[in-house]
Amino acid sequence: DDDDDDDDDDDAALDAEREILDCCAAGLAACARAGNAAGLARDVASALLAPRLGHAATSLEREFFAWALCLGADLSEAASDASLDRLLQPAALAAAASRAPELRQAGVWALGALATTGRAAPNGGPEALVEALARFPRNGEAGPHDMAFENAVAAAFRCLPFCRDEALARAAFAGLPLFLDVAAAREAHATALALLPESAYERARFAEALRAAPVA
Repeated sequence: DDDDDDDDDDDAALDAEREILDCCAAGLAACARAGNAAGLARDVASALLAPRLGHAATSLEREFFAWALCLGADLSEAASDASLDRLLQPAALAAAASRAPELRQAGVWALGALATTGRAAPNGGPEALVEALARFPRNGEAGPHDMAFENAVAAAFRCLPFCRDEALARAAFAGLPLFLDVAAAREAHATALALLPESAYERARFAEALRAAPVA
């Protein structure tokens, strides 16, 4: 019984920490978007994120790593802060290569967000996305692995307007259509259509690939 009580206390403490971190995330994002508080958001984010972007051996460490990476990318996108980009890019590249789907999903999503922020694909980003798509294909279960794959495809299409990388383009188009995240799918499909050559064959093939998709 004492062990059960200790487990309950641990779970309650973790839930409290998650709630605090989510509140911090919302507040930092609001500060970053306010503009005049972007410097404060950057300083607080760096202190908050850096300790959680280290080792990710346990499931809890992976959870907080993914949380920190996604928050950092969101803040960087809101505030266009190069110092955050420098903090996040190595972590995003490492996470994109992880076998853990929750880390991989956060890593590839962050690479796409950083491309939008910097108006350029992050150094090593296209190669990391191509490798992630090749090493970790869909498994058809519509679970974490498939979500990570689709996030990688969506991230590739966020990078492609700023870097016309042929290998990345091939991998991204091969991953279409997307199903699991409606907003990401719409953005990726629209970008894909805009990037297609003015060729009736290519456009017909693309339309055929999207025919089964719930969004376009």
